[in-house]
Amino acid sequence: MILGEVFPGEDAEILVEAIKADLSGEDEDTIQDLVVYVKQYKQTEEVATGATAVWNSNMGQYLITIPSAYVPASGIFDVCVRGSDIDDVLIRLQVNTADDQLTDIKTVTDGLNALISTVDTVVDGIATALATPANFMADVSSLATSAEIAALSNVAAVGAEKIVPADKYVFDASESTITLVSPYDTITVEQVLSIRNLTKNMLLYDCTMTNRSSISIDAGVITHNYSGTMADADKLMIIVNMA
Repeated sequence: MILGEVFPGEDAEILVEAIKADLSGEDEDTIQDLVVYVKQYKQTEEVATGATAVWNSNMGQYLITIPSAYVPASGIFDVCVRGSDIDDVLIRLQVNTADDQLTDIKTVTDGLNALISTVDTVVDGIATALATPANFMADVSSLATSAEIAALSNVAAVGAEKIVPADKYVFDASESTITLVSPYDTITVEQVLSIRNLTKNMLLYDCTMTNRSSISIDAGVITHNYSGTMADADKLMIIVNMA
């Protein structure tokens, strides 16, 4: 079997030697009743209409030409050159797609070059803006007064827990209420982290234990639904987030 290389979208050309049908020697004139079969992977072989075999005396071989319509876009395909006066010539051709791959690579690299150019332009602009102290101070001043920075300054701090002092609440055990006084009388339910009765060692409320008990707040008055027995004089530890 003869091996050769062709290119997608082009007529396939390959030089081959042909042996006479009676095996008496090399055929060197014209192939009689020429038929060229081509077969691609997992497809039925077909006759390559328009295929030719021309004797090239300088090369001492036949130049077989197969129309581009029978050349696949990629991969390997087999060819059989047959004539009434020659022994079958078997050829295996590899389609070279390197040029197409190089074109794709060039497209990608051209895109990267364009992106790099854009980045260079941006960096140059930053360098120009910060080239002098005046420019730098102007940029910092603009940043400091921007809406984004102002918005960030309004974000509440995390973990600003405080224990409400004993003189800042009044506990009414029978009514299940705790009345807060300033500055704690404006807190919301979301700001109460936990409430524990230190005297009885009872946990009235914990924001992480929603299945234990719940609270509500109205005008600084906390109402809980804990069912334990307590007294007005019991000492409480009320932890809130005052951020």
